Amino acid sequence: MKKIIINIYLMIIFSIILIGCSSAITITYIINNEVKTQEVLKNTTLENITFYGINEEYIEELYKDKTNDELYEILLSLDPKSAESIHKNNRRRVLRAIAIYNATGKKKSDIIEEQKHEMLYDAIIIGLDLDKEIINHKIDVRIEEMFNEGLIEEVKNNQTSTTASKAIGYKEVMSYLNNEITLTEAKDLMKIHTHQYAKRQRTWFKNQFEVNWVLNDKQAYYNIINIVEEKWGKLS
Repeated sequence: MKKIIINIYLMIIFSIILIGCSSAITITYIINNEVKTQEVLKNTTLENITFYGINEEYIEELYKDKTNDELYEILLSLDPKSAESIHKNNRRRVLRAIAIYNATGKKKSDIIEEQKHEMLYDAIIIGLDLDKEIINHKIDVRIEEMFNEGLIEEVKNNQTSTTASKAIGYKEVMSYLNNEITLTEAKDLMKIHTHQYAKRQRTWFKNQFEVNWVLNDKQAYYNIINIVEEKWGKLS
């Protein structure tokens, strides 16, 4: 496919900005040597995106009377390869794999194998990255802010919500409200679990695309320009 040039240099950059339990996915592009950023997904996490038009709450309701062992046996019969990579007690992932088969008639493992991860266009993918310590610090600060802004009261008001109960933070706060752990322990657990989730998101991006990772510092703009010019020549 020929690259079309209309005196505009376009580059797509995927950037995960990890703040607390949520992330913002942005598209950053260069037009006439100016970096512009547009947010395309806000206040969501990768695992909360609905795939294949599946209504996850409907699936959960459909199988609510099944134990984890029973659900896992169903998955084994439908998609044994996916079952090998999912722990039977990870109810959400087991349900999703079953739901994908029910909705598409195809095994999740087959769908993954069919994905070629090939670029449709002559494009460069650049990931804006931060040191792990900086990300974890930002997460910790955001979690403290969430508690100061009324997270405990929010959890109290949403105890019956199936979706909310799965969010990082709700489970820890519920343990605190049930006098199972102290407030400090709830905060510490929430930070640990969010650090772990942030790591999974970073790993997911690095495994999905051929990404040119750039440290998001004062030199980021110039490093991005260098990457583009190495591929397409001098920007004018």
